[in-house]
Amino acid sequence: FEVTVTVTNSGEVAGKETVQVYAQSPYTEYDKENKVEKAAVQLIGFGKTAILEPGASEQITVKMDKRDLAAFDTYGEGTYILDAGDYYLTVATDAHNAANNMLSAKGYTVENTEGRMDADGNAALTYKYVQEEFDAKTYATSANGTEITNQLSLADPNLYEGTEGQN
Repeated sequence: FEVTVTVTNSGEVAGKETVQVYAQSPYTEYDKENKVEKAAVQLIGFGKTAILEPGASEQITVKMDKRDLAAFDTYGEGTYILDAGDYYLTVATDAHNAANNMLSAKGYTVENTEGRMDADGNAALTYKYVQEEFDAKTYATSANGTEITNQLSLADPNLYEGTEGQN
């Protein structure tokens, strides 16, 4: 993925700005059944402007690999997976702002969430990517071709036969 934004210094003094790109992955029934852990939002890329004088602008391009959207599936496939569903990318100042942008893109507002959102997000800063099919193969190997597996599964008591869920 490639995200390009224009940053304009609307202040009265020169300064730099960090452009942060966040992602949100779908949380599916498969994830619930296999206890796949995912963050509500995750930082997947960033860039920084040069010093911008008041009123000056700069375009920043941030590149991300689709691999950054994959989640590790310990109890199902035993490797990185990409769920089928809607993935959201947004540019934001922080993770909280990113979550609001993504919720806004899904049609939520402070008003219709009865105040659970403390500020309306900016849906215009959000892009939705649709992954059509569940993928447990593409990211099951590293960039150099090494198979990715859980090498510490013997240390997980949830994987011992007959002891699942007993800690």
